[in-house]
Amino acid sequence: MADNENTTYEQIRLKNFIGSYLKTGEFIGYGGEFVDAFETHAATLLAEDDAPLLATALSNISKMSMFPESFIQTAQIAAKDATRDKMLSAFYQYFSRICLATESALCPHALAIKAEVDRYKELWKGSVVEQTSYVKEFCQFLLAEANVAHTEALGLVPFITSLNTLNNEIKTLFRARNIELGRRISARDGKTIRSLRAETADIIRTLIDKVNVVYQMQPSEITEGIMRTLRGIITKYMEIASRNKGTVPVDGEDEAPDPAPATDDDITGEDNGEGETSQVTEG
Repeated sequence: MADNENTTYEQIRLKNFIGSYLKTGEFIGYGGEFVDAFETHAATLLAEDDAPLLATALSNISKMSMFPESFIQTAQIAAKDATRDKMLSAFYQYFSRICLATESALCPHALAIKAEVDRYKELWKGSVVEQTSYVKEFCQFLLAEANVAHTEALGLVPFITSLNTLNNEIKTLFRARNIELGRRISARDGKTIRSLRAETADIIRTLIDKVNVVYQMQPSEITEGIMRTLRGIITKYMEIASRNKGTVPVDGEDEAPDPAPATDDDITGEDNGEGETSQVTEG
């Protein structure tokens, strides 16, 4: 170098680190810092035709950082599903006791609907989507004209109302998550976080190769200073990646994948919500 003959190309050369073992949030930080530094010094390090690479990388990082890694509705659905499971379990404990209490005036009412009630006995052990459809059918059955007298005698109407309300809340959350899923996919141009990350990593690798060549061909105090800045960014995130090894996959895909969308057919058991004749109304 001009003022530092002891510095060699191999000593300053950037390591070809593209963000392996970084969690998605960490990768966004790494890519953002790295590309920002490139953009700041692009005139010194890169040719004009490299500008689209920087633009694509920045766009990808922006798309990845637009959304949290998880869907808030997923946790809400899980919590409400757990409550629904407890309600159904409590119902069957109560119903079973009434069926066995043969001297009780309530027993004939329970026995009159027992066969059909037993058909739903394992329903809360299925998937959340399956439960949502079956619970709707269950509530409709209990309030059907042929059964409502038994249901009222057993004091189940408040329970059914609460269960149906909870079930409709779960259906609403599924639909809200579908809307959010569609919004994210649209904003990411149909790409997954994983594909955006892989594309960005390839760009980072290309840029590292380019600046290494530039520095090798035209070493100077200016390029040496820029390279030190870039190397500092790489070193910082390589240390994070090293701590992550064993807990984060090499491609960093540690976040849950986008949930599969649930159609109205899945969560209601029918083509749409129109024309229902049940006494159970939509929430």
